[in-house]
Amino acid sequence: MHTSERNLSLPRTAPDYLELKDPRAIRALAHPVRLAILELLRLERSANATECSRSTGESPQSCSYHLRTLARWGFVRRLESSDGRETRWEAAARGFRFQGGDEVSPALDAASTLLTNRVLERDEQVLKAFMQRAEELEPEWRDSAQLVSASVHVTTEELREIDRAVGDLVERFRRGKGERPPGSRRVHLVFRAVPHVAQPRKQRSES
Repeated sequence: MHTSERNLSLPRTAPDYLELKDPRAIRALAHPVRLAILELLRLERSANATECSRSTGESPQSCSYHLRTLARWGFVRRLESSDGRETRWEAAARGFRFQGGDEVSPALDAASTLLTNRVLERDEQVLKAFMQRAEELEPEWRDSAQLVSASVHVTTEELREIDRAVGDLVERFRRGKGERPPGSRRVHLVFRAVPHVAQPRKQRSES
C-alpha cells in the first residue's frame, strides 16, 4: 500500500517527499493537531505558534509543543528570524509517504495503519463540517463544491498516471499569499484511488 499526503504550496526547492520508515516517527505524526499544523505550514509556507493556535484552536503553548515534536522527527524546521525574537517554522518537505516493502515489520505496519486512519479521519471531519454548514456559504461556493465518485478499469501504471495527472493539475493552482486572486478561499482537496475489493458474501447479503 502506498499512502501519501501532498500539498503543493511549498517552494519548488523543497523536497517532494519525506520517506517515513521509522515507526516512531510515523506514530509521532499520527496526531490530529500535528497533522493540522503541518497542513498549515505547507499552505502558508511558514507560521509561528500563535498563528498555528488560531488555525487549530489549540493554545500557543500546545502548538509550540507539537511544533517541537514535529521538528524532533524532521517534519518541520525553524526559520531564521530577522530580529532573533520570533520563532517561525516551515515544513521540511512538500509531502510524506510511507509504504510496505522489504523493510516492512509489524511495528511499521501498525504505525502506518494508525497514521492512515488519522489522515482519513481528518478528511472526513472536513467533509462532515461542510455538509453540516453548507447553508452558511455563498450560493456560488455551495454550487462549486465537488463530490465525485467513479470506478475505472486500469493497470497499475495507468493508476500511477492518474496520480501524476491529478498532482500536475493541483500544482497549477499552487499560490503563495501574495499570489492568490481576490475572492479565493482555502479549499480542501482529497484524491483517493484504491483497487476495488469485493465485500465478503455475508456482508453483501446484509447490506
